[in-house]
Amino acid sequence: MIDLRQMRHVVTLARSGSYVAAAQTLGITQPALTRSIQSVEARYGVRLFDRGRAGVVPTDAGHDLIARATSVLHDAEMLDRSMLEQRAGISGEVRFGMGPLVASTALVRAVPAIMHDYPAIDLRIAVAGGAALLDQLTANAIQFAICSGRGLSTDPFAVRPLGLLSLCVVVRAAHPLAGRRVSVEETRTFAQIGGTVDDRTRNVAADYRPRVACDNYEILRALTLASDTLWITSPAVVTGELADGTMARVDCPDLITESYEVVMLTRKRGAMSRAAGLIAERMEAVLAPAFTASGDPAITPA
Repeated sequence: MIDLRQMRHVVTLARSGSYVAAAQTLGITQPALTRSIQSVEARYGVRLFDRGRAGVVPTDAGHDLIARATSVLHDAEMLDRSMLEQRAGISGEVRFGMGPLVASTALVRAVPAIMHDYPAIDLRIAVAGGAALLDQLTANAIQFAICSGRGLSTDPFAVRPLGLLSLCVVVRAAHPLAGRRVSVEETRTFAQIGGTVDDRTRNVAADYRPRVACDNYEILRALTLASDTLWITSPAVVTGELADGTMARVDCPDLITESYEVVMLTRKRGAMSRAAGLIAERMEAVLAPAFTASGDPAITPA
């Protein structure tokens, strides 16, 4: 079978139009190049090049081989580059999961830079509750997860605490409770909205009973701006709205007392790929400014 070296010889000779120039480009002697071309011609019983006053010119059979060889050489170069990039940890498919609150805080900030810095890495992101993400880790469907660790039975996974996201109540700027310190009784006039809670972790959020539970935070954002609902979320999710005054916080410490613990979950056995490790590090770095040890908001409106 013709090998890549011979294909490169044929293609280079066709581009150079001269045995002398092609041999110099390839870094071999002219007799060696001549023997290589003759070997290919002998194998297939065809003449690949004619010599003329204008130099070496491909025959019809030569044109056919050159076109196919050019394609094969390109594919081989791409395969070689891909494998080298995988060894360096900058290519491949990275599958990971994030809790809805964490995803809304980090993904829009992190993904554009990741796509720019690592163009050979493909991201496959699952957004779900912690219990569902544990199921995906168990099934090897994802390589790591960043989510709330509350109420989860994480054995046999490795759990690394990342920090705390503070929780708050936000409303549209014209809401009757906007900017006020209120009692729980005053909030009961208005419907609460927020993310869903998996039944397997229900015991850690017994006081959380949203009228509308949804894990699409863009829908919750739009619903808050369009109604008098109370959105229980994190200030890290609505920094823009708090800064531009379209939303305001409601101070009700008896309603929101806990912060949201964020952890990274990985399998204890089997190290993550280098690419997955890079993405995990980038996500953690983007989330870090939103964390505080006390749970107080680290991101505040300007």
